[in-house]
Amino acid sequence: MPAGRRAFLLGLASGSLIAAIPIVFYAPRGPSDQTGSYAVWWIGFFVASMIIGFRDPGHAKSAAWGVGLGLPLAIMDSFVTSLESANLRPLALIFGTVVGMSAALLGAHVARFQRSTSMRHEGAD
Repeated sequence: MPAGRRAFLLGLASGSLIAAIPIVFYAPRGPSDQTGSYAVWWIGFFVASMIIGFRDPGHAKSAAWGVGLGLPLAIMDSFVTSLESANLRPLALIFGTVVGMSAALLGAHVARFQRSTSMRHEGAD
């Protein structure tokens, strides 16, 4: 399997897992109503894409796309399992994509920057 696809799938799996945490804990009340959900999503996506991006800086953007698409994937899964709030599905998918992708791409770029500066400093010594 190509390394870019592996990074994307690893990111998608970790992003879906992180996105499912608030959905499982806040299921009766809805995860979008709880401010803690957004903190878990932002911090989790940022850290996950940063770890994957630091591990494999050449495919950090692929991993970030996978991590960021984990939230819309988890939202679609919650739509399939529950029939509530059918009117807000498109809005939830758009918002989930914006929240997930922004944090994941930011984490990947921070990891690539940190990795490149640490490599430059090691080479100077």
